[in-house]
Amino acid sequence: MINEVKTDPFAVARLGHGGADPVFVIDFPTYSASPRLSEMLTGRIGDRPLYQVDPLRPMVDGPAFLSLDVLAGQYAARIANLRGPSDRLTVVGYCSAGDLALRVAGLLQRVAPRGVKVLLVRPASQDRAAAFATFREYLLGLGETDPPTPADSSSAEDLVEWMGAQLEQQLARLATQHGLTSADEAFTELLSRYRAWLAFVVACADARPARLSAGVDVLSLEATSPGPVIRMDPPRGYRISRFPLLDEDDILVPELADLLVGRIAGTADMVSSEL
Repeated sequence: MINEVKTDPFAVARLGHGGADPVFVIDFPTYSASPRLSEMLTGRIGDRPLYQVDPLRPMVDGPAFLSLDVLAGQYAARIANLRGPSDRLTVVGYCSAGDLALRVAGLLQRVAPRGVKVLLVRPASQDRAAAFATFREYLLGLGETDPPTPADSSSAEDLVEWMGAQLEQQLARLATQHGLTSADEAFTELLSRYRAWLAFVVACADARPARLSAGVDVLSLEATSPGPVIRMDPPRGYRISRFPLLDEDDILVPELADLLVGRIAGTADMVSSEL
């Protein structure tokens, strides 16, 4: 069972208990019945407490846009209160949450004498073009035949507000066509999820490289073909392991959980390593 404080949009959910070093997984709700990466790890990591971080929830429940630095600061503060004084923390960042995971780890390193380990699982690089493509995909899926093009020169806040307004208008038209009110719960929830994802992608696109010290150990689990270079300040090398499993479109399978458990425990052999 997930225990979380419902009134706190930055609440960190506990998925598993234990007395060893904790693991914090930053991932996203799925759009299907399949479990999230964090949920797949439940019961697999032994005596290590397992926590789930949802980077979209604050923008579903609160402001339409929050920067990665704000998100990282809030989540790092919550995580710092959950750690033991001698814990070595592990932060897992799935897909587009990789940059946020690095920022959280950089902040936590100040209060973690034994350092912080970061595991990035098939990290994705996001830019405004990706946000615009997703925005267009959403509108087409809602029946808009000629989606408008966002202004790339807009501030992040204005851009997210504008895209949210366009989505709201299209959802209102769709609701009217089906004899529903625009305030129908299903449409309201869909709009919140769409807007939150667009806001997160824009936040990733507009963020500066994450600041990391030598006390943060980074391992990136990637597909066999070269992926995006992870930006860090100051620039530094990091370890990469490549796996055919991550070449597939649907990687949220038990084999991924088994792969990740070995990296979390530090018992698995490295398949390949490079800068």
